[in-house]
Amino acid sequence: MGLGQSYLYIYLDYRERKYGGCRDPETRYDVHASKAVESECKNFEVVTYKIEYKGDGRYFDIYIYENKESVIKSSYIFAYCWPSIESHVAKEVRVYYSILAPNKPLLISFVRGQNDVHNCDIDQLRNAGWDWASSITKYSLGPELSKHLNEAFKKAFWNRTIEFADGDEPSKDIIGSPRRIDDKNYRIIYTPGGSFSVLNNSCLFTFNTEIQPGAKSPEVQFGCDSSTSKYRIDPYYLEPVKKKKYYLGIIVYLAREKEQEDVKLDEKHHENTALFVEFINECETKYLKRKDKNGYWWAEEAITYKDDKTLGSQMDTIAKDANANEVNTVLIDKKASYLGVTFKKEESSPYNKYTHEFTKAHKTTFLFTRKITDITPLKSTSITTQYVEVYYLKAGDDEDTQPFLIVVKTNEGEQLRKGYHFKNKGKFTDWKEFTFQTDGKALTGKELEAKLLEKIEKIKEYGICTNELHLLQELTYKILLAKDEEEIKKAIPPKDPDRPPTLPVPPPEPEGLPIVWIIAGSVGGAVLLIASTVGYAIHWYNTTIRLLT
Repeated sequence: MGLGQSYLYIYLDYRERKYGGCRDPETRYDVHASKAVESECKNFEVVTYKIEYKGDGRYFDIYIYENKESVIKSSYIFAYCWPSIESHVAKEVRVYYSILAPNKPLLISFVRGQNDVHNCDIDQLRNAGWDWASSITKYSLGPELSKHLNEAFKKAFWNRTIEFADGDEPSKDIIGSPRRIDDKNYRIIYTPGGSFSVLNNSCLFTFNTEIQPGAKSPEVQFGCDSSTSKYRIDPYYLEPVKKKKYYLGIIVYLAREKEQEDVKLDEKHHENTALFVEFINECETKYLKRKDKNGYWWAEEAITYKDDKTLGSQMDTIAKDANANEVNTVLIDKKASYLGVTFKKEESSPYNKYTHEFTKAHKTTFLFTRKITDITPLKSTSITTQYVEVYYLKAGDDEDTQPFLIVVKTNEGEQLRKGYHFKNKGKFTDWKEFTFQTDGKALTGKELEAKLLEKIEKIKEYGICTNELHLLQELTYKILLAKDEEEIKKAIPPKDPDRPPTLPVPPPEPEGLPIVWIIAGSVGGAVLLIASTVGYAIHWYNTTIRLLT
């Protein structure tokens, strides 16, 4: 092999390929580069360069370059030199990137054995330029990979975040970078471009990545096209997302109708189909996956992939399932208008009625707190309708948190109403379809619909008898099951008995005089009595005794 060291090159621009160096059998090597999602933290990618030495690994210096096969025009990041003993020979070099910044390396790891891995800060390596293999430990950050990756990302991007807004606040200072997945699928990576970056929901799917005046690079743009409801996620699905509010980045995954080799900067993103959204904060990610053709149903569901190939396959599956699922989505717990529906609220004393009307009858999905409801008759999409009424009990100003009745207008024949009601146990799994029997015969069709409407009127009539929500729930359930008027009247909670008339309260007795006054009065009375007696005696003597003598 000779006295000098041989050179082994790691090219960071090679992510998924095999290459080698030198024809001499003693100095030849092969490098197998592969990319995958980091298992400890899904928001990072790792490119692994597995090294196969044809000669003695101790006589290879490893040079790491940020390019492709050019050792003249650019300087290397770091050189790992002279591993003089076998245990210092690097078997792999791993380079880590954030999925938000796939072209900026954050950490470099040297793998010398199964339990001999050194995760190194790239800036420290760059500043050093090179060092002996035996000295790599002084650059090692320790084994807590996820922690070090997040710290490196924050340092590289000045700890900036994006505020995700859903209102009138405009988008500002946003970098939108389109990235290819395969010929059909791609993603737009949103990262903060300033200290106070905002991305509005209305801009999520319509960001303009076309070159604009003032743009620093073709991939850094500043605005979005005008948006309609077609290109928005209803705020209902964003409640879990808005609890966090600030994110390191947001990624939207889209699919085209026709394949093309790469993402064009002037591509009309709103003409493509948004399939998946990731809201990223360190190793915690919130997901929203498209579930229907029209984009009115989104679910908090993650997807699992290890590289771009499996990611593209996942995107194809989401698109296929969504396009095949043209449904009406009823948000049972939404008490205001939402996308894709004409909404109406009618208030009354014992209940509020919320009407959800769609433009066309389709199979219907019923959601409660953004999940398919556990109401057994409504759990599948076997019901086809365009008209749904949802009833919530209301006692005074206190409205129930769950509905007691859902009425759908069927799309069969005469479009009859069917009802599904609670059993007053607080569980959706206990719900049942409304039925009624007369003389042992089950009502059907128009007769059953008329009885259902009659029950609703009875609830309205007798529900005002109580202002306690739990008593109203009990009364309502009994009315729904009652066979006749007498059963309903028996179910009405008794009023508190009238109190007997109260007697008038006598005025309070005057308070006694103070004891000093009493004593003084007694003494004064005695003096007055003595004085009166003496005066009378003198008067009697003068008028009687003197006259007699």
